[in-house]
Amino acid sequence: MRVLAVDDDEIILELLEAIVGQIPDVDLETACGPEAAIAAISAAPVPFECLLFDIQMPYKNGIELCREVRAMQDYKFTPIIMITAMSDKSHIDDAFAAGATDYVTKPFDMADVQTRLKIAQKRSEAQLESGQSIHFSSRAAYPVANAGDKPNLFDHIAVFDVPGLVEPNSLMNYLSQLSRANLFGSGIFAISIRRIEELYLRCDAFEFEALIADVAEAISDCLRNESFLFSYGGNGTFDCVVHGGRQPDLNELVDQINIQLQQMGLCYSDGTPQQFQVLAGDFYRLVWRSSGTVGDVLADAHHSAEQAAIEKEKQLDDFWFAAKGQTAV
Repeated sequence: MRVLAVDDDEIILELLEAIVGQIPDVDLETACGPEAAIAAISAAPVPFECLLFDIQMPYKNGIELCREVRAMQDYKFTPIIMITAMSDKSHIDDAFAAGATDYVTKPFDMADVQTRLKIAQKRSEAQLESGQSIHFSSRAAYPVANAGDKPNLFDHIAVFDVPGLVEPNSLMNYLSQLSRANLFGSGIFAISIRRIEELYLRCDAFEFEALIADVAEAISDCLRNESFLFSYGGNGTFDCVVHGGRQPDLNELVDQINIQLQQMGLCYSDGTPQQFQVLAGDFYRLVWRSSGTVGDVLADAHHSAEQAAIEKEKQLDDFWFAAKGQTAV
């Protein structure tokens, strides 16, 4: 795995060289500052497979650099690990919103950095083996997918250019970083697409990926007044993290999303309207006890939304059968 480390401190770069040098099959290149980083990225014969960015650098900070690199087509999925002395929540929020995959604070532990690089290495290898679903927030920008290439219903689907949307592992790393830093004041909930199995069977590959992207865009737009991050966790469910002490009105939020989806006039490829709605699960206030609880809370929120969608459809089915029985009498 080829790694690029970017920092304006030569001592830190030398330390990273010593740390990374102990990991088999990992080659490290260094760049002293953001301008040198862009030059190294542009000159690389093949893209780097992992990037390490400091935040505090002259002319352009690491968050700005992360955003700029993430916009490059070759670096849409590349793990970007921030290695920085900035441990306040605002920098953590901004880094993940800009596309960071993970976050390590200085002074860093050698074993911790090695572990995260090994995780990034496995992730990079897995992406090369399996490939990635790539599409954008605008339907017009989608490549036409083959129906036989439809992703599994429970697979993650990558969506680009939607504010606040990150990959699931990035959202988990973000929550873990807040937990490690004992930063409070966030809450999590999930939003599920109702009757997702029926929609999945009705859609071809292009239609299903477009549907997920359109719902992501609607969620992002309706959360625009909140400080938030969210990810698509598969099975038609989006996991959302909001910051601050105020709990959003989920019923109002769901109504806004459903209205926006209706106004978008979504259709299948044959012109038939796509008729569906979303529903939110329970809201969980994140109280940090240990990093091990983060995944549990995320899973609970995800499951809650999926169950809410299932129960809603069951209620409607029961009502329909009851009404049908009364008509027959």
